[in-house]
Amino acid sequence: WNQTPVERAELREILLAESPETRLLPIVIRGDAGATWGDGLQLVIFLRGLGYAECVFEYRELSEGSEVPGG
Repeated sequence: WNQTPVERAELREILLAESPETRLLPIVIRGDAGATWGDGLQLVIFLRGLGYAECVFEYRELSEGSEVPGG
């Protein structure tokens, strides 16, 4: 959260403590090299369940010769 790794239970507490107006702001999801699209999708579902409707992924294209994590 805000560039600090947190566990899902801790993230839930942080987000539920935010004001209702904050839930209207977009959340940008940045995955590390070990993250999968499935991980990101689960996170979007989790966030939407808490009332955060606007979630986007930020990613970098792999350079030539780079391997896709888990692939």
